[in-house]
Amino acid sequence: MRTTMRRLLSLAFLVTLLVSSTAPASNLLKDRARWEWSFEGKKETHTFTGWVSGGLTVGGEKGSPEAKRPKLGTWKALTAPGEFELNITKKDHPLYGTLRVKQTQPDPNPVLEGHLGGKKVILKLFKD
Repeated sequence: MRTTMRRLLSLAFLVTLLVSSTAPASNLLKDRARWEWSFEGKKETHTFTGWVSGGLTVGGEKGSPEAKRPKLGTWKALTAPGEFELNITKKDHPLYGTLRVKQTQPDPNPVLEGHLGGKKVILKLFKD
């Protein structure tokens, strides 16, 4: 995994770790983050889970490992800092295809934006 994505995920997780003093770190840092997405101008939001392995999943039982969740696709960090590529392979998903996104808002609550099929997609990254 590229260093930039590890840093991005780590910063997203760090906020939760700092504000939650009662839960042990092993329960907080589960090698994943929740991605919330929407099309620009739409109030309706959707989510999927991004894993440090590079996998993307959607749905599944809360707290279940990546292998037991429905696969959505993959993601990878690109060579430019704050740029990522999401490859959504689930054919019936609205984001089906390849989506390149760039970070437009800094940590601790990163926002990424990209375009797919002429529509602007906005993604927000949260600790899962």
